[in-house]
Amino acid sequence: MAQLNEESLFLFCGRRTDRIKALYWTGDGYILLYKRPSNGRFQRPRSDAELKLLDSALEQILTRTNDAFENDDIALARQVEPLEEVIDVMVERLRDQHIRRLKDGICSIDTGVVFLDVLNNVERISDHCSNVAVRMIGMEGGEDYDSHTLKSIMHHNPTKDYMLEYEQCRKEYLVPLEQMEA
Repeated sequence: MAQLNEESLFLFCGRRTDRIKALYWTGDGYILLYKRPSNGRFQRPRSDAELKLLDSALEQILTRTNDAFENDDIALARQVEPLEEVIDVMVERLRDQHIRRLKDGICSIDTGVVFLDVLNNVERISDHCSNVAVRMIGMEGGEDYDSHTLKSIMHHNPTKDYMLEYEQCRKEYLVPLEQMEA
């Protein structure tokens, strides 16, 4: 929570989203603002639900990568790259949705920048997980490719297991995201 010794603005919006209240601390007292739009309801950002879904995918890729590495489990390492692909799609869609919210004035530029930083960091973390897992797969196969070459081979000539894992991750993460978009 913000320090009350600074200028602070606290916004409150109920489930009905037909009114919004703001409590503004000016340093020497509060100003209470109340707004009810004449054209319907306020549109709430969906970023909370989006963040929970993204957090779940990130936790899963970190767990898979760590477990694969700790247990030298190549089968589990093979499940990382399909999930990383899904996370990349999620990040791109979330970025696009957030930019739309910024343009529509639903989110402020301050929170917008923070959310975009979160998305960039999620993408970076999932890329690192992918690099570790793909390198494990390459080392196990005795191949001396770098991780980018191995990923390219996996993407352009996917195995049946790769496609099944991708589809499972798509259903777990992209389908709910599409439902949030609707």
